[in-house]
Amino acid sequence: MKRFVFSLEKVLTARKNIEDVKKNELGRVVGAYNREEAMREDCKRKMHQNAADLDARSVEDVLTLIQNADMFNQALKRKAELHAENMQKLTAEIREKQAVLAEARKQRRIVELLREKKFKEYRRDMKREEQRTSDDRRPMSLGRLPGAFTPHRSETETHHA
Repeated sequence: MKRFVFSLEKVLTARKNIEDVKKNELGRVVGAYNREEAMREDCKRKMHQNAADLDARSVEDVLTLIQNADMFNQALKRKAELHAENMQKLTAEIREKQAVLAEARKQRRIVELLREKKFKEYRRDMKREEQRTSDDRRPMSLGRLPGAFTPHRSETETHHA
């Protein structure tokens, strides 16, 4: 039995590799997005903590603390806004990478479907070949060749016998 050989196997492998590269690129961007989001959330947490610390201070320190806290909160707010802007840019890049990955998956799937179709054809052809081979090896029944003409006795010969 001959072995199945798919002529586009190298193309399929290349498309799988391209898809893996695109998946890694998407993962890198999603990771950057997640880091930006974590840093933004950290800024927000620090702002809330700063406000809670102000509430716990005595009246004497309040003026100095309010000024320091205000500057600190403004810096945190700018930093949080910067992270939000970075996240927005990364969101666009994520969508772009997702689209590229989807196209790479589509291209790989096209070749995989072609491979499956060719493999089904191969199996069908192999079954036909096996059937033909087994038909050729089937023993002849009663010494007759398959499909050979066999004369029948006339009805009168069968009644007299």
